[in-house]
Amino acid sequence: MKKLVIFFFILLQPTFSSNIPTLYFTPNRQTDKIVISIIEGAESSLYIAGYSVSWENILKLIKKKQESVEVKVLVDGQIKGVPEDIVRVYKKPGFFHPKFITVDEKTVLIGSGNFTEDGFHLHHNHFLLIQDRDIADFFNRRFLAWWDDISEESQKVKLKGQKTKGENQKLEIYQDGIYRIYFSPETDCESVIIQEISKARDTIHFAHYRFTSESITKAIILRKMAGVNVYGIMDASGIAPYSVFYPLSDYGC
Repeated sequence: MKKLVIFFFILLQPTFSSNIPTLYFTPNRQTDKIVISIIEGAESSLYIAGYSVSWENILKLIKKKQESVEVKVLVDGQIKGVPEDIVRVYKKPGFFHPKFITVDEKTVLIGSGNFTEDGFHLHHNHFLLIQDRDIADFFNRRFLAWWDDISEESQKVKLKGQKTKGENQKLEIYQDGIYRIYFSPETDCESVIIQEISKARDTIHFAHYRFTSESITKAIILRKMAGVNVYGIMDASGIAPYSVFYPLSDYGC
């Protein structure tokens, strides 16, 4: 079974700085306009990481922007109609599931949706827009680490030197007074999620396309039994055969 390459984002507390993140949902015509405007506004760099990047409007912009800015696109499968020198396909074990865009080392758009026609105009997804140079730098370093590994692997060039555990951790975990960001499978994100669930005292809300983790399910049920109100939504297509829908439902979650 393939492992997922993905990231998890935790907002620790409300922020009242000028860089307040903005949350968008799909399907919504305003969301796709925001994404287009972010890409159009790139002046120096544009990095896109996604499982699938196929929306024609984005592909046209990618080809246009490569003439004036540094463009790199990292995906799980091939993209048609885009110059090969700006696209890399993730070929290591595991699905390549992160979905984010960074622009000019200061803007990050992250979320659950693929950059596809259906991802913006049919499926229910969310995107969080953050204007923060430190967070953008973190995502850029993670992106370029993937990009360089793939580039060197494709050219059969042996990596020189080994990164220490601390250096690797800088690529996988970001934390400040407001945000915590993790990547998997490098980090045990399941344990991080369970730890946060265990802190719930009032409510737990969750919405998933696929939910199969028995450990997270047990953590939610324990909080339900402790009096926490739990509300969840799952996509109907993912209820069987490995979903934890029925155990959660049996406990009134």
